[in-house]
Amino acid sequence: MPNTEEKEMPNTENDVLFEHEKTVMGIFIDNAKTYTQLSTGALVFTITFVDKVVGSKNPFQLDWFLISSWIGFVISIGAGVLYQYLAVHFIQNISNRIRRSHGILMPKWLINHPWPLYGVMMVCFFGGAVIFMIGAITRL
Repeated sequence: MPNTEEKEMPNTENDVLFEHEKTVMGIFIDNAKTYTQLSTGALVFTITFVDKVVGSKNPFQLDWFLISSWIGFVISIGAGVLYQYLAVHFIQNISNRIRRSHGILMPKWLINHPWPLYGVMMVCFFGGAVIFMIGAITRL
């Protein structure tokens, strides 16, 4: 029996490029989602660590290591969420197939170039993790 569920093949070079771009952006969106979840978990872990482990035994003073790591994780979460949003709009813009009737409140340049937010997300996540580890080691 012939396969009735044949996949529609792209018929132009632009369609092939669009499918490639959509696939690659999908991978980056999934990766950004993972780092956003890791940043959220790291933020919750560090707050729990301070409250339950350190804070219960003796008075705990916040230091710049801890506050800096929290800021890094929060910025990473915000950049990751914003990157995912802008990446979807980037794909929408290059599709030439779907046009929304509503506008978005982001600069057009940022929609067409969402990757700086991806870099901010990565730097802040790893920076927050390293700063937290340094702060934890100095307290030992």
